[in-house]
Parts: sequence; structure tokens; C-alpha cells
Amino acid sequence: MDKPKASSKNMVYDSVVKDIISGRYEPNTIITEKMLLQKFDVSRAPIREALIELCKDNYLRSIPRTGYMLISYSLKEMVDILDFRVDLETCNLKRAFPLVTEEKMRALGEEFLSGYLHPIGEGTMEEHWMANQQFHLDLCSLSGNQYAWNMLKNLLLRNSGYYQYYYKFAWDKGTNPDGPSHQRILRALSERNIEKATEILASDINDVKNMLIQVLR
Repeated sequence: MDKPKASSKNMVYDSVVKDIISGRYEPNTIITEKMLLQKFDVSRAPIREALIELCKDNYLRSIPRTGYMLISYSLKEMVDILDFRVDLETCNLKRAFPLVTEEKMRALGEEFLSGYLHPIGEGTMEEHWMANQQFHLDLCSLSGNQYAWNMLKNLLLRNSGYYQYYYKFAWDKGTNPDGPSHQRILRALSERNIEKATEILASDINDVKNMLIQVLR
């Protein structure tokens, strides 16, 4: 009995996240249990569980007797988060560098080719964002620092609502926003050039920040 409920909860959770990333919901939209009950052929329990999880992951905020509001962050908050991500991810990668074995590099490269690399124009914004998120989390995991990984996961969740602008901007220009820089990071690591790898990583994150400033200001 528990397994179908968990599966229903995940389906509702994933669908709401997809709608947020794709820009289907406007900032400060109120989502109610009734809305989701009408959309999904499931009972109230998995919908409530999904909503609780979405609040824990900073996608939604519970508004008593009203519903669940889509959390939106100001441009300054997004810039601050991205600046902090540069510090967190580059310092963590430098710390991880002595621990990066050839085996780890090979595994990361295989993951990149099978899951991270999405040609521009193929797939959805959600798929591109999920691949982007997984690349940065896997890179962070090389240090073995679970606290840093959890912190980055939280920051990426906060960034997710804005990535619709990033990918739409890139697609309109016909450019690939993720693949080339990620490939260059892996290449620099395989060449044992940590300074170059962290420089590209910082540039990769700052490119997002600069584009958001350009589009949203």
C-alpha cells in the first residue's frame, strides 16, 4: 500500500517542479490542494506529501488557509546566490583535486557523455536544467564533503525558478549554455590543471549571473 502512495507523491512533486522550471507558474502564484486534485487522479494524501516536500526544498511556501505560494527571489538574491556558488564550488574543487583519481575522472567523463551533454534545441528546459544541476553536484561530490554538497543542492534549488530565462535566452541565440564549458572543466581536470579548471568553473557560473542581469534588469 505504501509504495503506490510514494510513487504518486513523486509524480505530483516532479510535475510541479517541471512546471516551475518551464515558467508555467508566475512568481507568487498560489497553488492549492484543490488545483492539484483536479489535475492528478490521486488521493489527497500524496498531494499533501508532495506539497510538504516542495516546501522543504524551497520551491513553495505554505500560506495558512490559503494554499502554497511559489517562492520567488529578487534579482539581487539570485546574484548573491550565484556569487556564493562561485566561492563554494571553486574552493571545494581545489580541495577535492588531490583526491581526484583517474578512475573518478573516467567515471565523471562517462556520466557527462551519457547524461550531461544535451545538444541545444534537444530536450526540454527541465532536462537541460536537471543535467546542469547534476553536473555541478557530481563535481562537488569529488571532495567527499557532504555539508558542501547539501549546501550546493539547496542553492541550486533556489536557482531553479530562474533557469527558464537562462535557457530561453540561450536557445533564442542558438547557443549551448552548458556543454562546452563543462567539457572544458573536465578536460582541464584530466590535464591536472586545477587553476584552469576552477577558472572555467567560475566563468560558467558567472555567465549565468551576467545573463540574468542582462535579461531581468
